[in-house]
Amino acid sequence: MGSLRWADFEAVAPELAAHGRALIERFGFVLAGTIRADGTPRISPVAAHLVSGDLMLVMIPGTQKARDVLRDSRVVLQSPVTEAAEPGAEFKLRGHAVWRSGPRAGTAGRSPCRPRPAPRPGGGSRGDQRIQARCASPLCAR
Repeated sequence: MGSLRWADFEAVAPELAAHGRALIERFGFVLAGTIRADGTPRISPVAAHLVSGDLMLVMIPGTQKARDVLRDSRVVLQSPVTEAAEPGAEFKLRGHAVWRSGPRAGTAGRSPCRPRPAPRPGGGSRGDQRIQARCASPLCAR
């Protein structure tokens, strides 16, 4: 399967996409695996939102995980697993991230994740940056 938007994923695998959507909306975050500069993996929690047919991840500019994605766009995403006795409530994706920043990163007026400046020490502001995750292949354990 090539790169696709979440809306395309829903069209080709509606049951699997519905399972993923339910978990993303339930938790509001995913665990994102990125690749460090030295080639070793990093795992970090990131806010996740489904917005206008895209899976959007929120990362603060300048963080290690954001730098990882700028350097190498490959990501793996996993929903949180909260109960060992319920391993079927799990969803994984792998693919590439596409950076979006500025006022068009979210969908103004329609999304809880539209950009909002965050206060910075010493004044000024820092806008949120969004990553649009493009799926290469969904992996789901049931």
